[in-house]
Amino acid sequence: MKGYYGTDISERNTKMGNVLSFSTLPYRMCRKDVELPCAANCYAAKLCRRRKNVAKAWGDNTTMIEAKMFDEIASDIVDAIAFKHAKLFRWFVGGDIYSDEVMEMMISIANSCPNTKFMCFTKFYDIAEKYYDEIPENLNIVLSAWKELQPTDKQKQLFPVSYYNDGEEDCQVPVLATVCGGDCEHCQLCFNMKGGESVTIYKH
Repeated sequence: MKGYYGTDISERNTKMGNVLSFSTLPYRMCRKDVELPCAANCYAAKLCRRRKNVAKAWGDNTTMIEAKMFDEIASDIVDAIAFKHAKLFRWFVGGDIYSDEVMEMMISIANSCPNTKFMCFTKFYDIAEKYYDEIPENLNIVLSAWKELQPTDKQKQLFPVSYYNDGEEDCQVPVLATVCGGDCEHCQLCFNMKGGESVTIYKH
């Protein structure tokens, strides 16, 4: 779905089902230390290599973020949510909360759409913690952890955590973590988890 200002909004994918989402290019819109350990195994990067239309759409969104077109992106997303009567919206299948301005845009959109639940996996732990008191209840920020890339104990109590599991012993997945079933539209666990709770997602 292409917004009036050019924002590309995905209407669904195989794992999430009918969940709207906004993405940017992996690596370019990720933490600069992301190559340790996840870049070599990044499913979003693989998707961009396999599907030129995905790379183009995410590239266009990346250009808009870099051009600081936050008001335009917000307008397109709010319009798409209203048009689709969307109850769920995911941020960043590819990419991440690249800056304070992106986080502020996400908060603004969530406040403008109180009947929609928003969710974002992020490795920008410090940005999430900085805005903790401003994040509305309908925007669920889930910290993404893998191997040595881990949030602090305080951050794990403030936010739910998603642990990526590639089957190796050093993935540090908690015993009580819920296993992702891969049906976001109907499960909605990650849209509703609270601080101190966790989920594990197997390599895909």
